[in-house]
Amino acid sequence: MKNSRFKKKVFEEAALTAHLTVQIGELPSLRGKSQNVEVLEIKSKKVKSVISKLKRTLREYRKLTGKGRGIAAIQIGIPLKIAVIFQKDNILTIINPKIAKKSSELLKYPEICMSANPIIAKVVRHSYIEFEYLDENGKLQIWNDKNPLMNRVF
Repeated sequence: MKNSRFKKKVFEEAALTAHLTVQIGELPSLRGKSQNVEVLEIKSKKVKSVISKLKRTLREYRKLTGKGRGIAAIQIGIPLKIAVIFQKDNILTIINPKIAKKSSELLKYPEICMSANPIIAKVVRHSYIEFEYLDENGKLQIWNDKNPLMNRVF
């Protein structure tokens, strides 16, 4: 019976949040390649609106579940290379990320994806990555956080 209560809780949570993101099988482009955002478009109403919606969605998901480190635009049905991640009390916007370096060490973690809720899968990731990205102002930034927990977002 204990397992049944757990399953009920897991599926209730999934039902509570399913409207926030596109779920696997719902949209073929979820597994496709997203498009770069042109630098001149970063401050446009369209891109600002996408970023705002991503931040609202991540906050709402975290409010409902206490989980969720990041979300990409494709997860709300928009095939642009834009993502937001929760860092302490801040939400960081990442546009057009491009990996510059990655470790040879691989780590395996159980993970859940907001677009595959409630599935938990073991995912293999590099223990460290470094990548370049543009921020909300179109300025080039470098991600080089050596924390494996934060690197799991990518």
